[in-house]
Amino acid sequence: IRKDLSRLWPDVRLIAKGESVALSFEHQDKGKSIRNLILGTPKLHVLFIYDNEVKDSSWVRGHDRGRKYLISQLGDEISSETLICGEEGRGAVEQAVSRGVNVIFATSHLHSGFCKRIAADHPNIAVFNCTPYMPYTGVRSYYCRTYDGKFIAGALAGVIAGSIAHQGRIGHVCNYPI
Repeated sequence: IRKDLSRLWPDVRLIAKGESVALSFEHQDKGKSIRNLILGTPKLHVLFIYDNEVKDSSWVRGHDRGRKYLISQLGDEISSETLICGEEGRGAVEQAVSRGVNVIFATSHLHSGFCKRIAADHPNIAVFNCTPYMPYTGVRSYYCRTYDGKFIAGALAGVIAGSIAHQGRIGHVCNYPI
């Protein structure tokens, strides 16, 4: 229990203090480690986790284009693999970690649960999750803030719809279940 708690301790401290994880847009240079100075920077072995087939989802297709672009730009400095899974993908991700994955991009909010566990169990692995949910100390979120534009568009649509509605009622269909 002590080992598991020590992995989660940074999040526990933030929750106990009532603080949230700080949002930063600045690069934080933590300096070079002795290992990197002697051995050089390790090769990136990146895992992209998708919740759907590339051919069936424009969201996944966009991420896959990004993966291919990384490979084209970094060449021999990077290798990648992909995994398609839902909420229950932790075992497959653990296998990928045992093969040397050191960066993970999880492209769905469905992956949030096991991303937190992977980050806690493997603090040396960079874990990124595309989710609008609150980030955790070991998991970085890269979801853009589209809700601002959606709010304004919804407010305008509401004013317009409300002015022409015969019964004074309007509805809204959400495109993202939260």
